[in-house]
Amino acid sequence: MAMSETAEMLSSTPCLLCLLVVVLCGVNSSTLHPEQRLTLPQSSGFSSVEARDGLWTAGGGGAAGSELPPAARRSGSGAQPQHRSRRSAGEAAMPKVYGQVSLNDSHNQMVVHWAGEKSNVIVALARDSAAATGPNTSSVYVSYDYGRVFTPVSDKFKVPGSQVKDGSRLVISQFYHSPADNRRYLFVDSTNKHLWNTFDFCKNVQGFILPFKPTDLLLHSRRANLVLGYDSSHPNKQLWKSDDFGETWVLIQEHVKTYFWGVQPYDPPTTVLVQRHEPQGFSTVLSSTDFFQSEQNRRVILEQVDSFQLRDKYMFATIKQKLVGSHEASSVQLWVSYNRQPMKAARFMTRHPITVSVSFIYTEDLLKFSSRFFANEPFADLHRVEGLRGVFIATLINGSVSEDNMRSVITFDKGGTWELLQPPAADSLGGTVDCQLSKGCSLHLAQRWSQLFNIQLRRIPVLSKDSAPGLIMATGSVGRNLANKPNVYVSSSAGARWREALAGPHFYTWGDHGGILMAIAQGGSTTHLKFSTNEGETWTEFKFSDKEVYVYQLLTEPGEKSTIFTIFGSYAEQRHSWLILQVNTSDVLGVPCSEADYKRWSPSDEHGNECLLGREVTFKRRAPHATCFNGEDFDRPVTISNCSCTRQDYECDYGFKLVEDLSFQVCVPDPEFLGDLYAPPVPCPVGTTYRRSKGYRKVSGDSCRGGDVESRLKGEMLPCPVGESNEFILYAVRNSIHRYDLATGTDQSLPLAGLREAVALDFDYDRNCLYWADISLDTIQRLCLNGSTGQEVIVKKDLQNVEALTFDP
Repeated sequence: MAMSETAEMLSSTPCLLCLLVVVLCGVNSSTLHPEQRLTLPQSSGFSSVEARDGLWTAGGGGAAGSELPPAARRSGSGAQPQHRSRRSAGEAAMPKVYGQVSLNDSHNQMVVHWAGEKSNVIVALARDSAAATGPNTSSVYVSYDYGRVFTPVSDKFKVPGSQVKDGSRLVISQFYHSPADNRRYLFVDSTNKHLWNTFDFCKNVQGFILPFKPTDLLLHSRRANLVLGYDSSHPNKQLWKSDDFGETWVLIQEHVKTYFWGVQPYDPPTTVLVQRHEPQGFSTVLSSTDFFQSEQNRRVILEQVDSFQLRDKYMFATIKQKLVGSHEASSVQLWVSYNRQPMKAARFMTRHPITVSVSFIYTEDLLKFSSRFFANEPFADLHRVEGLRGVFIATLINGSVSEDNMRSVITFDKGGTWELLQPPAADSLGGTVDCQLSKGCSLHLAQRWSQLFNIQLRRIPVLSKDSAPGLIMATGSVGRNLANKPNVYVSSSAGARWREALAGPHFYTWGDHGGILMAIAQGGSTTHLKFSTNEGETWTEFKFSDKEVYVYQLLTEPGEKSTIFTIFGSYAEQRHSWLILQVNTSDVLGVPCSEADYKRWSPSDEHGNECLLGREVTFKRRAPHATCFNGEDFDRPVTISNCSCTRQDYECDYGFKLVEDLSFQVCVPDPEFLGDLYAPPVPCPVGTTYRRSKGYRKVSGDSCRGGDVESRLKGEMLPCPVGESNEFILYAVRNSIHRYDLATGTDQSLPLAGLREAVALDFDYDRNCLYWADISLDTIQRLCLNGSTGQEVIVKKDLQNVEALTFDP
């Protein structure tokens, strides 16, 4: 974008500083745990489909009824009035419809789970939504042949001795999959306090009556028998534990707000962490390694907590405090722990009130939100481009929450800089797109917020996966905001460049590590799908049904490595009844890829820079026009090499900001910063050194090495300052200078470099500076022990055998 526009956006300082804590490597949570906001190991493999035309939810909810986050949804769209293919109709191999299952089931929600680990098992729960009228019912189906046939197994879900009251019936509301054993599932009827477990993909099912309402379960990621059960409906918010996979339960805590299993290797395997409400009105965060059975194995992590989150090596908490004399109702503090060290308060040296929101939880490192671009526009949505370091797509809201005020930006350096998305040069029919960044026109992509404004035809959010690094599909529009006509856009360059692939909104997904893209038009009944084997450059139409179908969702097994796609819908000529079609595209791709079918690809930013976060990463990718399949076991080779540091590898350090003219890229002291910019760290032991900032620091996670820029910006090494001290003697022993404390007898070597034959010394007591002569180097040097300067040469000309010197202030 134009620098002048950016500078104008930065002309006023926002009155409210909002911190968004984001730790990279996953996606923000589903409603699986309404207050925990995490994606859990038990969530893998789930997708949820709603049986109303245009309404859909899909993604990684561990519970059957969970609505799932945009980044976890395996779904898609794609369409185009003119269908093109680089092969003639006679040569083109077409997909095959192997399974076409009509379930004769009219429930309006279906939650599907692929068991994974090369299993052919798919489990589906059909149920009514909370808004449905009439008595709730449910049905469970299992496919043992990867979706060709679904067998009803609802009659297996019985509970001996069960007495359901008020004429209600058993209704399975949610189900869970064990991340430690893919054969195990738990099914619950939270209303009637029933639970069923299976150890063999529902071939055998056991039912149990529970002593609590299982509004949520949390399965252990490594010990298959361990399960935590939560009853949010109970006045005391109870937390229960089972060590036999749901058969028997023990109450372990009450008044629980959030709860977590510990994470190995940072916690012992039986660690449980809870945030517990206290009678005084605040919360305490506790951990236990024996399910709170003994005090010696219980630890208080933090008290007076407002909210708490755990993610891998990080723990986050917020505390609200009333400041004496403040006009604000309360001040919010963010507390952080790394590698299970004690929690420490984060410091924000600003005059503005702080609002802390721990909203998106990832792992690996912290994402920075720089005021370099878009300082006055809040971030409403964030999508991590999977498979790559530091690439994110965000939605900005400038003003009221509407698509007219939504814009998309992208970062390739983990938030160091943000740019508008490059618009495509042509539309899907080859026509010219009149849109230039210099005129404020760019590409904008739909994410979760935009779905609020398209209830009847919800736009499919951004799709990226580890299995296809650099490939992105998204619904979006070109213009000044997101309010224009939606189309499907594809990027093969991790978001640096885009093309309009299909006109209009579509469901979409891909398979075979991105080797084949599939799309079905949204908004009406259809008999056709479209597929592309060249990353969306051209598309081929395929008739998947003789009868018109209302499509609710298009999915493939999470991981997007399979060549088999599943269409969920209903025949248009009748009332809703679930129809599941399995489409196999292996014949389309033909033979396995050979080495000649691959090319080397390195991600770059919009300016063509391939050194992202200080390193150049090269992936092995199938060439777009090679028609072959990678295979589910394809192991993508990756090579990494560090780059020399450039200015782009650095951001302004703590307490500094860019000058108003962004073209200079210079960091200067921030007048809003209330601390001491050059204060040494605490502690800073005498005799050690620290690096004093020059106003710059490397972007978090940047691995660049060497170069002139690094030496200029990395800061200078200074000795830790010496405070008021006892009388001392300074003496030299050729290659070192020592300070001997007369009161304590401590002998300390000063932090000096490059000494050869230091023989003459003197000391400036007013400025705490040491002077000495080195007769081997023929120099006189100085080091100020208060940290004001580093080691420096004062005289280096016309000296020979200096054996004594005196400093005269």
